[in-house]
Amino acid sequence: MRNYIKSEFYRIIHRKYYQVTVLLFVVFSIVVNLFFKFLGTKITEPFFTSMDFLLIFLFASPIILLIIQDIILGDEIKHKTLNNVIVNGISRDKIIFSKIISILAFFMLFSIIVIGVHILISIVLFGINEEGFKFINQYFLVCLSAVPLWIGLISFYIIFSVTIQNQVIVSLIALTYIYIVSYITRVIAYLQPKLTFLYILQPLSILRSLIDIIEMRRALGMDGYCVIAIFPVLIGFGLFTISTILLITIFRKKDF
Repeated sequence: MRNYIKSEFYRIIHRKYYQVTVLLFVVFSIVVNLFFKFLGTKITEPFFTSMDFLLIFLFASPIILLIIQDIILGDEIKHKTLNNVIVNGISRDKIIFSKIISILAFFMLFSIIVIGVHILISIVLFGINEEGFKFINQYFLVCLSAVPLWIGLISFYIIFSVTIQNQVIVSLIALTYIYIVSYITRVIAYLQPKLTFLYILQPLSILRSLIDIIEMRRALGMDGYCVIAIFPVLIGFGLFTISTILLITIFRKKDF
C-alpha cells in the first residue's frame, strides 16, 4: 500500500491539470489582493476584507475537493486503468484507502499553497495586527474542524465515481446534493421546524456553521479563545464512516 501511495503521489504531482489548477487559484488570490490595495480605496479594513476570500474558499471547498478527486481518479475510471492495479495484486480495500489518502493529501497541499500565498500577500500589502493573527489562528482551527467532513465527502464522491463512471454526471449529482439540496432542506426547516435536523446535517450547513464561528469572533473583536468546533467533527466522522463502508462494499463487487 505504501508503494502504491508513493506511485500515486508521483503521478499526481507531475500532472499539469493539478499544477495549472493550483496556479490559477494562486493568481486569482494575487489579483484579489492587488485589487483591494490599489482600487479598493473606500475599504476601511483591507486586511479583513481580503480575509473574506478565505471564507469563500471554505464555502467552496466541496467544489475544490470534487476537482481534486477528478484529477486523481477521473482518468483512471474513464480509461478503465484501475483493472491494471487490481490485476497487479493490490487489494481493493487498499486501493480505496490509497485514493482517499491521495485526494486528501493533494487537497491539503492545494489549500496550504493557496491559503498560505493569500495570507502572506495580504500581510505584505496591508500589514497585520494582533486581531489579524487571532483571525488566522481561528481560521486554521476551523479548517482543522472541517477535515473529517472533507474526508467524508471524498468517500461520498468516490461512491458515485465508481458507480456511475461518468465524471460529468458525478459532478452534477455531487454539486446538486451539496448546494441545491442544502437550500431545499433550509426551506423545509423554515416551513417545518421539526425537520430542522435535515438542514443541520447537510455538509454545506456544517461549513456555514464554521464560517459563523469566525464571523462571530470577528464581530466581538476576536476576543476570547480560539476554538475547534466539535459538532462538525462528529458529523464529518459519521459521514466518513457511513460513506467508506458503503464505498468498500460497492468497490469489492465492481468491475472496471
